[in-house]
Amino acid sequence: MTPAPARLLSVTALPSTRPDRVVVEVVGQVDAATAPLLEACLRTQASRVQELVVDLGRASFLGLAGARAVARARRLCRDRGARIRVREGGGLVLDGRAA
Repeated sequence: MTPAPARLLSVTALPSTRPDRVVVEVVGQVDAATAPLLEACLRTQASRVQELVVDLGRASFLGLAGARAVARARRLCRDRGARIRVREGGGLVLDGRAA
C-alpha cells in the first residue's frame, strides 16, 4: 500500500558555501509518523557542523513530534557550542546560539 501523498516527507541536507554549515530542507508533513526521519537527519547534521539551518518553508505541517525533533537538535547544538537557525516561510522563527 502506498502512503497518501500528503503524508510524505522529504528531508534533505544541502551543502553550503561554508564547510561548517548545512541547510536541512524539510518538505511535506512532519507528524508523529514522519518525525523520526527529521530527527535522525537533524541529529546527524547537528553533531558535525558549527551552524545548522532548518528550513521549514516548504513544510505543510509541523506537529508536536516535529517541534520536539527541532528542540532536540537545538539542545545538541547548544551543548556543542554550535548555532541553529530555523526558518519558516520567508521569515526566521528561531535563531538560537549557545549561551
